[in-house]
Amino acid sequence: MKNQKKGLLSLADLWALAVGQVIGAGVITTIGPAMGLTGPSVWLAYFAAIILGLIINLPIMVFSSITKFSGGDYSVISGLGGERQGVVVKIGKGAYRLVCVNAGKKP
Repeated sequence: MKNQKKGLLSLADLWALAVGQVIGAGVITTIGPAMGLTGPSVWLAYFAAIILGLIINLPIMVFSSITKFSGGDYSVISGLGGERQGVVVKIGKGAYRLVCVNAGKKP
């Protein structure tokens, strides 16, 4: 740590931030509603969410680590699969986020 430049984060710092965000934003705040929906099988619901999250995000992580793109998911997908696939994925992710945000609201 002595040789580290001021204002730069180490790998351990980044991991600590990531774990803190996941636990604070996801796990702790959703245990009550998850228990209400699934009961004693809440561990199975969390396990399924972890597996699905890995399946969804693994290709982006792999492609982002082996290629150099100047943008986010859209740049990676449209660069590798074409502009049409990039648009389809972006629309799908936008719709997914809309559903997640509005899931708790009654019409």
